[in-house]
Amino acid sequence: MTSIARKPMRMLVLCLLSAASIASGQPPETPALTRAESLYLLLDSRIVDTVSGAELKVGTVAKHPANPLFNRDKPWEVYFGGLYPNVAYDDQTGHYQCWYMIAGSGNGRTSFNGLTYAQSEDGVAWHKPALGLVDYEGSRNNNILFWSGGHGRGVFWDRHETDPAKRFKMFYITAEHEGPMATRFSPDGIHWGEENVSSQKPRGDTHNNAFWAPTLSKYVGITRGWVDPWKERLVQRMESTDFVNWTAPVTVFHGNQTRQTYSMPVFYYGGVYLGLPAILMYDNSYRVQTELAWSPDTVNWHRIEAGTPLIPCSEKKGDYDWGMVYAAAAPIFSDNEIRLYYAGDSEHHEGLCDSVFCLATLRPDGFAGYQPTEDGTVGVVTTRPVRYSGTPLRISADAKGGAVRISVVDDKGRQVSQANPVTADVTDGVVSWQDGFKLASYLGEDIRLRFELENATIYAFGFGEE
Repeated sequence: MTSIARKPMRMLVLCLLSAASIASGQPPETPALTRAESLYLLLDSRIVDTVSGAELKVGTVAKHPANPLFNRDKPWEVYFGGLYPNVAYDDQTGHYQCWYMIAGSGNGRTSFNGLTYAQSEDGVAWHKPALGLVDYEGSRNNNILFWSGGHGRGVFWDRHETDPAKRFKMFYITAEHEGPMATRFSPDGIHWGEENVSSQKPRGDTHNNAFWAPTLSKYVGITRGWVDPWKERLVQRMESTDFVNWTAPVTVFHGNQTRQTYSMPVFYYGGVYLGLPAILMYDNSYRVQTELAWSPDTVNWHRIEAGTPLIPCSEKKGDYDWGMVYAAAAPIFSDNEIRLYYAGDSEHHEGLCDSVFCLATLRPDGFAGYQPTEDGTVGVVTTRPVRYSGTPLRISADAKGGAVRISVVDDKGRQVSQANPVTADVTDGVVSWQDGFKLASYLGEDIRLRFELENATIYAFGFGEE
């Protein structure tokens, strides 16, 4: 996950698990507040106590009108089979960076792999710089980082890392279908150190990705396994304390034989781990769509509206992303939007695939939200007790043409105070209270919030100053 200049209150809470819950492998009943600023995504079921007349729905993305942002236009880009893009925003240089896979095997294409690099000033117009690193037909005037060897390389900027030489990290398998898993380190994402080969051999011919898990204080790698003989694809998890030595891969998420989990980029946001599983519809369509899942601990995963895409394929056959959508690792967060980069393909998985690089955007905090089950009715969502930090209550909601009514309630569900209705689309919108009520009187105490939704969607709430 990469962030671009957010308000102070948008600094995300690290919902740390207690030592006992980590040891037992079980999350606590509710996340623990560890700082004054906090954000609660209501897709996190640990936050929600009761729901009446409302349902959790995945957010609505907007595909960028400039799509596709780039395609295969260099002689060394023999084949874009999935791309498996990784995107970061460098707030030190102001550059967007993208690492993507070229060539590949199958469908009658040449069988080799390469990792290449693109850069952008605004995240929309991309160029492929001449890096001078790898020879291609007698010239180094290309954007190739590696040529052949390795598959499904995941690259990320590790903001937890204190060693400048290891600021960027790479996680991949050295041989398709066979492993072993390997890693590399880099100071800039372009110049990479030696390969560190693990003893583990997952069959991760997919978009392998890794990240620092703040609630676990270790690295987690996401790769893929199979139900033999080639019956079903499974999401598998590995972990490491040094990004060199990894535990054996263990299955943590899967669909079924007709809705297979092809890959799943994972990132930490708002006190939870979010996954963007690419679901391969392994029936007569063979299309791939990107859905949404969440986890408290990277082990136990919960799908949100299974079967409903977060980034849908186009409904028009022949469009640049009609056949497949693979989310990049990881989204880029800014004050006014979430950028979900992805690889789109006009062909399905069993076709002559050739992907392009694309962008979809989502409103802040808008991965999933509660809304009334039926038009014209009022949905109600009541939280479990959360610790009040002494700063204003803020919400992220779409309420234009409707209303979100917020109350503080006691343990028996009785209203203690009511806020002025929110009747606009807001992100971190400050809640004001009726009858001179002062939420500050509850400083350091647990409070319950009740959200009444009238033609509105509530995504998140939190506490924070201007």
